[in-house]
Amino acid sequence: MNAARRAGYTLVELLVSSVSATILMAGLASALFIAGQALEGRSASVERCQAADVQSTLLADLEHATSFVERTSDVVTFTVPDRNGDGAAETLSYSWTDAAGGELRLSVNGGPAVTVLSGVKGFELSWSSRDMRKADPAAAVPNPDVWGERW
Repeated sequence: MNAARRAGYTLVELLVSSVSATILMAGLASALFIAGQALEGRSASVERCQAADVQSTLLADLEHATSFVERTSDVVTFTVPDRNGDGAAETLSYSWTDAAGGELRLSVNGGPAVTVLSGVKGFELSWSSRDMRKADPAAAVPNPDVWGERW
């Protein structure tokens, strides 16, 4: 007779299971929230990679520069050897503007400036120079009597 009375759940058992299910769901919801925040952090690393790519391209372009037209802290305009096969040197101009959240722009041969990187919070170029004029040929002749100049 006692087994027949025990066919269902008591109110206390239902409340305990409901509370434990609620705690479990709250834990899962917070785990999903944290995972969502981690995915948003991924965009920052993607932006860093894009900035590194643009920096690498800028440095490669500067490495091939043959002459400079303008050199300031936020603009550099220079010529590089022919890139498009028309037989004429190309003029590249990188410029940074603080407007619209900061943009680094590239203009080729005086054309419209194209944004190559946005969200640039700070950008500054600094310059050092050296004299590349031809040296005195008489000074370049090594003296065989001086040990360091024999080779």
